[in-house]
Amino acid sequence: MTLRLRSGQVRRAVLSLLVLLCGLSLAWGQVATPRVVAPKFVGGGGGSTATWSLTNKNSDFVISNGGLTATTTVLTGATSIGLGTTAVMTGQKRYYEETVNTVSSQASAGLANNTVSFSGGRWLGEGTNSVGYENNGNVYAGGSQIGTVGTFGNGAVISVAVDFAAGKVWFRLNGGNWNGSPTADPATNTGGLTHGVTGDLYPGYMLQYDGTTASQVTANFGTAAFIYAVPSGFSTLP
Repeated sequence: MTLRLRSGQVRRAVLSLLVLLCGLSLAWGQVATPRVVAPKFVGGGGGSTATWSLTNKNSDFVISNGGLTATTTVLTGATSIGLGTTAVMTGQKRYYEETVNTVSSQASAGLANNTVSFSGGRWLGEGTNSVGYENNGNVYAGGSQIGTVGTFGNGAVISVAVDFAAGKVWFRLNGGNWNGSPTADPATNTGGLTHGVTGDLYPGYMLQYDGTTASQVTANFGTAAFIYAVPSGFSTLP
């Protein structure tokens, strides 16, 4: 038996087939084309080009790891300072982290202006040109203790938040309380330590070698994901 279709039926059949083929083509296109999702950082970060300076440091320090790690294995018997390449300037609120990989004798994290000395025997917080959080747990500025956060050793992650306009700094150890206080919070300008340092503020470190174990610190200025969250209103170094 021969099946005979009228012209109208043929046209409708052809149109139905075309619609079906178009639908399948779109479906295949959706499957074949993956959706690109922008990477997310756990605690913010990504994009900063700041590093430790190759020149603004004591000559005993070796800079490696793309400029983010400072190490000393030279026995001078004295503490020494190094600074970052990018400063916190007028009106800025910045956040960064320093991981103290090893504490040989003494180590600290903090900030300083460009008048600090890089000769042996210098330490962050000894004068009005710097502030530092030392491994003995104390924060120093102007040659005096201005706060206490907690003692630290190998592997400690120190968060630093600085509000230039307010003249205040907050330190946090391994994600704990800011400046050792449950009520301190840089996001609300609460419990900050007044450091008294004037001028542009450069991230800094202090290291001392005891003749046995290398003393080393690694910075994250926002080059990669932070370990801990950036306080609201603060940003990474450019």
